Amino acid sequence: MAKHKNQHFVPRSYLRRFSSDDLARSINLYNISRSRFVQNASIRGQCSKTYLYGRDLEIESGLQHCEQEYARIVDALEKDQNRISSDDLKYLRDFMALQYSRTESVIARTKSAFEGMHQSIRDSMVQDPPFLDLSSQNMMLTTLKTHSRFCAAVSDLKVCIASNRTKMDFITSDDPVCITSRLHAQKLKSNSFGVGSAGVIFFFPMSPRLLLVCFDRDVYSARNQNRHIISIVKERDISSCNELQYINARNNLYFASWSERSLIDRGIGTVKCRPGFKTSISRFVEEEELGIGTRFRELGDRESPQGDGMLIQLSQTRAFPSSWMSTIAFRRKVKFVDTGSAAGPVRQHTWNNRHD
Repeated sequence: MAKHKNQHFVPRSYLRRFSSDDLARSINLYNISRSRFVQNASIRGQCSKTYLYGRDLEIESGLQHCEQEYARIVDALEKDQNRISSDDLKYLRDFMALQYSRTESVIARTKSAFEGMHQSIRDSMVQDPPFLDLSSQNMMLTTLKTHSRFCAAVSDLKVCIASNRTKMDFITSDDPVCITSRLHAQKLKSNSFGVGSAGVIFFFPMSPRLLLVCFDRDVYSARNQNRHIISIVKERDISSCNELQYINARNNLYFASWSERSLIDRGIGTVKCRPGFKTSISRFVEEEELGIGTRFRELGDRESPQGDGMLIQLSQTRAFPSSWMSTIAFRRKVKFVDTGSAAGPVRQHTWNNRHD
């Protein structure tokens, strides 16, 4: 059992795609807090914690099975990008959702959210709420329990493989799945959105040459597309995707070619905002009953709720890249459901499944 003590939140099989040596044992990295490049760091020690998923190894074993299937699909893609089934594309989307739900960053975000909710409940109660386990292992297990719902929430997104035809590589990080929204950045002028929002785009680099892109098909369409493959021929499109890694990473960026460190150094130096991992908490109480539902109003910072009911909204500050991948463009007519609520515009899929 001791050999499984070191449990990875970004799989070694994933990081090996970005390896800096032929045996796939080492990787180049940039540590953000120290502003330091490290050549040929051991992959074995990257993105791991002691018994992160528990000592019984049940979850660890299940994750290894998922990682093996993911590796099989990416192996097939690297041999022939056109010979991949629709089921394989769906599996890649589900694996992306799994990876999004299992990093150190998601532990920090989940802990921040629980702490905020716990404090809000405590402020509104005469007695203290029950004990809350905020350990890393419990926060990880909490997020993994929502994986099936996450997969269902993104099941409507279009899945494409971006094929890098340039001389510049995709890079990755210790939080490799990036969520963004060009719709919110350029049209809605808002940095508050979530998995079910209209206009979301997920970027997940799978190797220096391959990138998984999942996007809202009612808002965007893909250019340079042949079936599920998007050809990227402009280096500025690669830079745009890499900038999301600069923004999203918690501690380390990972890359294959040591010669690209100057590009990474310049790129991360231009990032104006890294949003961090704190979750904002908003509290709402009933204001009046309407014919179509209930209107709520937001409580002030020092205001306490009167009565038993209170809604708590969690939100994160999002940062946008300075440029956008040109191959994912707006449709002439974008479609979404305007809820008229704090949730903002959502996809039709989200609206249809709001009571599930």
